[in-house]
Amino acid sequence: MSSVNSYEDVLEFLKKLAAKKTDKYSLRPMQDLLERMDILLPSCVHVAGTNGKGSVSLKIQRAFTLSGYKVGLFSSPHLITFRERIRIGDEMVEEEDLLDCFRELIEKTSGLNYSYFEFIFALALTYYIREKVDLIVVETGLGGRLDATNVITPILSIITSIGFDHQNMLGDTLEKIAGEKAGIIKENVPVIIGERASYTAILNRAKELGAPLTKVRLKEGFFDDENSQIAKEALLSLQKKYSLKIEHALTVRPKCRFEVIEKEIPIVLDVAHNPEGMRALLKALKKYFPGRSLRFLLAFSRDKEMQEMVDLVPSSIHFTSNSHARIMPLEQIKKEIHLKMPHSFGDVKEEFEKAYSEAKKRGEVLVCAGTFFIMKDIYSLIDKKYGI
Repeated sequence: MSSVNSYEDVLEFLKKLAAKKTDKYSLRPMQDLLERMDILLPSCVHVAGTNGKGSVSLKIQRAFTLSGYKVGLFSSPHLITFRERIRIGDEMVEEEDLLDCFRELIEKTSGLNYSYFEFIFALALTYYIREKVDLIVVETGLGGRLDATNVITPILSIITSIGFDHQNMLGDTLEKIAGEKAGIIKENVPVIIGERASYTAILNRAKELGAPLTKVRLKEGFFDDENSQIAKEALLSLQKKYSLKIEHALTVRPKCRFEVIEKEIPIVLDVAHNPEGMRALLKALKKYFPGRSLRFLLAFSRDKEMQEMVDLVPSSIHFTSNSHARIMPLEQIKKEIHLKMPHSFGDVKEEFEKAYSEAKKRGEVLVCAGTFFIMKDIYSLIDKKYGI
């Protein structure tokens, strides 16, 4: 791969990989990659779940960082830049480091067949090994059983919640989805589950494999309270091996998880991208903005339950889209959506400005949600240098 001479070249390579579609999922390609890499993996914490896994992963990593450990965090998808997916402590991987790791990995794995997600996980592992991290917190990409990250044997497994998402790949019932998430449970490895992950498939697999299971009781109220409780239980378990400062780490949340930006009106950014996430978002809005009218700017990923999410929204909606490969085009939204409430369609700039203007005029809260893949555009429009 002599043609890859810059960070931009790496991104172009990854873009081409992402365009390759597959309907066959197996751990074999990732196992082949690891075999070629010939590395000894650091200790790992493995986190799966329909919602909440990004927040729980960040809280755990932050606790280790605050306690003086060198800890990697592998997460997805990214909001602004690809480098967000591969972190050590509070720092994203540097462009030059990513380029060096790419060259090392591509040389070792020449001739192998792999997907975008498999390759970037291998790329992250290459970086973490090179940087001699003490621990890696690994967030699954999709499901668990056949997810590329499931080649690791962690010191702790976590399943945050079970809800309807990616039914075409994970199954059309919550028990089937739970069975896929349960695939990350390993023999004799402790597992922490949220109350919304208490499904027979998960409980049975933990019992079969002799994996000690702890269920976290659901805390009513703000959805991040539950994520904090799951992370706290995980960290208390890990304290048997590590000296950890826990409390301050539990307050951190990833960007766009009920992120409130105060301009002339409150703007709430949240990556609620399935019905369960939308219900949690609406509950949080009711708690933090009691009695306030809401206005929504929504975009959707192609594989999401769009109609069910829209049916939950109590007020005016501005639908939008962009050119990202995984976002549902406006024409498809127009064709498939059915609703009676006030709504409009347009590109991101047009609909954001229209929604902001109407919300300001009526004293409403503007809520931007529906998918990760619209947030970069929203941030740009909110930033003062782009104007509002």
